[in-house]
Amino acid sequence: MASNDLSFSSSSDSEVSETEDYELEVEGSPNSGFIADIASDEEGNLEAYADDPLADEEWLKLYEKERKEEEALEKTLQKRLNGTENVRDWCQCGNCDLQFLQNISECYCCFELEGCVEALTSDLVLQDLPEGAKLTCITQHPGFNPVCLQKWSLRLASHKYRTKGKKKYGQTGSEER
Repeated sequence: MASNDLSFSSSSDSEVSETEDYELEVEGSPNSGFIADIASDEEGNLEAYADDPLADEEWLKLYEKERKEEEALEKTLQKRLNGTENVRDWCQCGNCDLQFLQNISECYCCFELEGCVEALTSDLVLQDLPEGAKLTCITQHPGFNPVCLQKWSLRLASHKYRTKGKKKYGQTGSEER
């Protein structure tokens, strides 16, 4: 029996083994090589993930680059939220306002969000507009009012969404808020 194999023994030969009612498969089972696949150090201690590849230099450089970009974006958004950066400097639609913003994830102009830009330039939307008209803000989108501002639409959709704390949205205070 290999040193990695599991073995069960009873305190006496006359006792019934606790594993007698269970079928133990070592070879051929989905987890058959699990313990054998974990490397062990010189003292025989198991080291999880010892055989997994380490990140290479290219991956580390990409990770560091992405992390720096995320940090720079967070700093920029924080400046927006606390008013250090003027709204007119980053708002492209002319309708952004800091008055009701609560966190940095709300400090984007609609023109910085891919989904909003796509909605504003969609052929389906543009065909409903008068000839030559152009939408300059997501709040001008024909679906914005009925989908985002009407209380019955919001009530109907609210059960599908959760807060970051996994709680359901519920009415608190005035609906106008």
